[in-house]
Amino acid sequence: GINAEYGGICMGEDYEFSGQRILELLGKAGKLLHECHLYEGVEEVSRLMSSMYKHKRDSKKLAEINRSMEKAYDEILRMGKNREMGCYFRVSFYGERFNELDRQTMIYKEKPFTKLPEISHEPL
Repeated sequence: GINAEYGGICMGEDYEFSGQRILELLGKAGKLLHECHLYEGVEEVSRLMSSMYKHKRDSKKLAEINRSMEKAYDEILRMGKNREMGCYFRVSFYGERFNELDRQTMIYKEKPFTKLPEISHEPL
């Protein structure tokens, strides 16, 4: 949990930021970015991981990272200019009318090319 004695720094096994833990988290981030079709982000995460694995001289992991980057670039090329990104909207709720949602903020993902007027009157 969060340790007030250390200025709010997260402590404990789940929050340990060893080199290995950072690599695990970056690996998860890369997979999630790929699933979301955010391939440019995959490249950035892979670049960070590559430098760490080069330092460790882990050729097997470097090969895995390069294959992941190749897949990401292949997807970018395959989609070309027709690449569709999801549209994200930040929606905040204010007022008693929203009950437990009052003062809550959520992120909604809509189909590509959705415009705000198209969803502004949709029921919650």
